[in-house]
Amino acid sequence: MDLDPKSAEFNPLLALYSVDELPNVVPAKVYDNIAVFEANLSRTQKNATKNQAGLNPNSKKASVKSFSQRRRIQEEVERRDLTKLQLMVQQKEKAQLEDGVEKTEPTSSKKVQRKKPARNLFTSMEKLAVGPMSLLHKITSQRLRSKVYTRNFCGLRGVLVGFIAVFDRFMNLAMVDVDETFQKAPLGDVAEHQKKLTVAKLDEKLKYISLYGVEDKRSDPKCETNAGVQIYHGPQTSSIFHGGMAPLFHRHLKNVYVRGDSIVLISISDF
Repeated sequence: MDLDPKSAEFNPLLALYSVDELPNVVPAKVYDNIAVFEANLSRTQKNATKNQAGLNPNSKKASVKSFSQRRRIQEEVERRDLTKLQLMVQQKEKAQLEDGVEKTEPTSSKKVQRKKPARNLFTSMEKLAVGPMSLLHKITSQRLRSKVYTRNFCGLRGVLVGFIAVFDRFMNLAMVDVDETFQKAPLGDVAEHQKKLTVAKLDEKLKYISLYGVEDKRSDPKCETNAGVQIYHGPQTSSIFHGGMAPLFHRHLKNVYVRGDSIVLISISDF
């Protein structure tokens, strides 16, 4: 009986009761499941048969096939005509020498990179000079004083009178030296009873402010929270809850950014 596990006459019972040490056995590779083991076994068997077919001198098919392939490749290389390619290379080198260009290899030739035109806010403003944004382009290029009417969730909010510095295609504006006249959004049930602000009423208030100035009530203790904002009530006021109009606020801003979705109307100021 043999104690070698690789032998066909291996006796496991004798190996268990044997005092002598068993020969060194290479640890077997552990697979996840039987399917992986079968796939690996079939792959190794295919590779072994291919190697035997290539090394076996009796296998005429493999040797004939490989010899015929090598012979065909060699014949193609011999038949290849490189005279046209050599002529083209010579003509190119001659043209480069005539133009005073240094001789360079084709592999080291660098592609000429075209510079892309600069793209920024000012170039986009130039593209918007024709079309629905032409008025904005005219206002910015000629530095005209303009009126920008803004809105909130319940209607017209107010008007900004100043100079538009830059704009974009979404009608977002950056303005400088701005005088804003606005009213605060009503809260609760006040919106149902309060008169809505309109463009005509705002223009009327702007003319009144330009003629008579603005009432400054910052000294009033009731208006301490509105520090820096001048409150203007207009020539006639009445109670808010009985169909009156809310007070208008006036302030001066050096710089302001206006979102395009809050703009109602833009026009050139006439005062």
